[in-house]
Amino acid sequence: MRAIETPLTRPQDAKRAAQSTWDAVLWVLREHGMSRLYDPWVTNRLAQFSPPQVEELIAALTRLKSKPLGRNITDELIAGIAKVRGNK
Repeated sequence: MRAIETPLTRPQDAKRAAQSTWDAVLWVLREHGMSRLYDPWVTNRLAQFSPPQVEELIAALTRLKSKPLGRNITDELIAGIAKVRGNK
């Protein structure tokens, strides 16, 4: 379980999206897959993620891929997340 971050406990130079934003992006990508990856709603939120949050999102989607909830998660989706973020 993660510690709760507040404006007082987060370092000022930290670029990190709120946990609720991360959860929402995970849900949308899990439910809709590639059809929503390039949606402005998703791309704007992915832009708020720190590099560790992107890595965590990819790890979570990879874990879900083999489960019934992961029916819309593909290798293309996982690779596309790094592309949207401008990573290799």
